Amino acid sequence: MNTTTVQNNQSQKQHDQENIFLRVLKIVGPIAGFLAATSPLAYMVLHHQPQKLPIGATLTINNHTIEMEVAQQPHELAKGLKFRSALPSNRGMLFVPEKPQRIKLWMKDMRFPIDMVFVRNGTVVSIVENAPPCKQQPCPLYDSIKDVDKVIELPAHTIGKINLKTGSAININFLLPLQARRYTTVKKSNT
Repeated sequence: MNTTTVQNNQSQKQHDQENIFLRVLKIVGPIAGFLAATSPLAYMVLHHQPQKLPIGATLTINNHTIEMEVAQQPHELAKGLKFRSALPSNRGMLFVPEKPQRIKLWMKDMRFPIDMVFVRNGTVVSIVENAPPCKQQPCPLYDSIKDVDKVIELPAHTIGKINLKTGSAININFLLPLQARRYTTVKKSNT
């Protein structure tokens, strides 16, 4: 073979490889572009869904009974009532942190105002009434002021309707055992 034929064959192989690459790129490129464009949308849709927890407790105060969803696990505590459009007047959410602590809440991603009740050992420690949704950051923080072992979120103006005040004793009746919803560790037996 002469030098020109070898160069032509190498040039043809290189040209064929480039054509294959361009064909693959024509197929894969739009798919990759579509995935890159929609993945933030998918993330937003999945993470902006409201959580609905089962009714796990009731709050009885001054002849009023309120059904409460119980948030205990970290992801439940973090999400709370975010992204919901409303809460029925006889409903609330009870937050049960792992240990008593000072708690600060904000209204980011909330769509309606709420009342907040901070509780320690069955007694109301502090109250925030009619906390509005946060429209722009930085969002205000609502502080329990003291260590609490429970937080209750209710539709706005519920505290006034049920005549709840700082120092009030409240009765929370758990319908589901708290420990059943916590992370559990399995102990292995050596026998």
